[in-house]
Amino acid sequence: NETIPYGPRLADACDSTELFERGDYDGLHRRLKNKGYLWIRGVLAKEKILMARKTMLNALRKKGAISSDAKDMNHAPISDKNIEGWCVDAESGGTVGDRDPDVELWRKIGNSQALTDVYNGEGLRRFCTKLFGKSSRLLPGCTWLRAKALGELTAEHVDYYYFYKNTEIMGGNSALPSWTQGPGGESKMQKRLCAVYHQSKTGPEGTACKYCGNFQSCEVCGSAFDPESMLMCDICQGGFHLKCCTPPLSKIPDTAEWHCHDCANEPLPVYTCWIPLGNITPLDGILALQPHTQSLSGYKKPINGLLPAEYAKFLRSTKKGGRRKRKRKAMEKEEGYRQKGMKPVWHVPPRVEPGDLIIFNLKTVHAASKNISRCFRLSLDTRVVAQDISTCRVRKALGELSNSQPKGARS
Repeated sequence: NETIPYGPRLADACDSTELFERGDYDGLHRRLKNKGYLWIRGVLAKEKILMARKTMLNALRKKGAISSDAKDMNHAPISDKNIEGWCVDAESGGTVGDRDPDVELWRKIGNSQALTDVYNGEGLRRFCTKLFGKSSRLLPGCTWLRAKALGELTAEHVDYYYFYKNTEIMGGNSALPSWTQGPGGESKMQKRLCAVYHQSKTGPEGTACKYCGNFQSCEVCGSAFDPESMLMCDICQGGFHLKCCTPPLSKIPDTAEWHCHDCANEPLPVYTCWIPLGNITPLDGILALQPHTQSLSGYKKPINGLLPAEYAKFLRSTKKGGRRKRKRKAMEKEEGYRQKGMKPVWHVPPRVEPGDLIIFNLKTVHAASKNISRCFRLSLDTRVVAQDISTCRVRKALGELSNSQPKGARS
């Protein structure tokens, strides 16, 4: 297969439009939790998508990237087959690799009414509220605009690593229940967390907790000493000496967030919403997904900084026997896509159109096929937090384990 160079085993992506049209959001949520993705047709208003497409194409035309004799904005040909595509941070206007110094133009495009109506509009917000509950929230500041040029593709990866290194969308306030953000919430939260994390009665002078008088101890060795080499997990709030981490660390990581071994391998209620800005087929560079990969582990030993370590075992399990293979066979039989003894791996929509939406977990392995057409493939992707990212341990410490989800919320 030339367009998806990761193996020949392909299957049509599971179309969840019927569940959507029936209003079966419980069924959609179960499928998302099982497969790690949903493909739904007609979620967003087609006219808004086409307006966003027109705005993007006008910017590319100003760049001279589209042939001047193009008559149809739906099939505007690339002016030069050697031209590179664009990947733009919608909020800042910055491009990957500083590919384009014209930040002001792209900032204007990314924050235009036409684009924000799509990635931060009522249509997407209403869908996410129905799917995840009222506690969900869009993250418009984590939106990328993409124009894939001829010959470009996206290697298989999970989104977790990029956002772990460069943003704070999984830790900090995102990792705490919403009530802690109100007046007096911080002090109430801290007093309850003290009972879990401040177990040590002895520690370095001047580092005692102002609420309980005890010291933050390492979750592994139990010592509160050597605090300068202790990392605080941004999700569970636990402390870990560098030497006590799994695997051990020699220095403090240069990342926006730090997650301990257990939290890094836990499921995260953060999702990517991929929105095509036009008709896209596998020949144009379409999204491809690996189902059931959102629950893989090994995030502290990444493969090329893009994939969790267990992904290698996941691929080997398609050839060898064992419990994982039997489990996958059962899934395939239930879902009805096993054919002639061959196990398809990549799920690929045969075609997506304006208004369609593909939503997948931040830990779902995905890629994009090679664009072998002579037109730009336009899309955008943004993020949504389904619920507070607090771990069971934190919720228990806060007295919320039995009542951690608001009515109508889904994890």
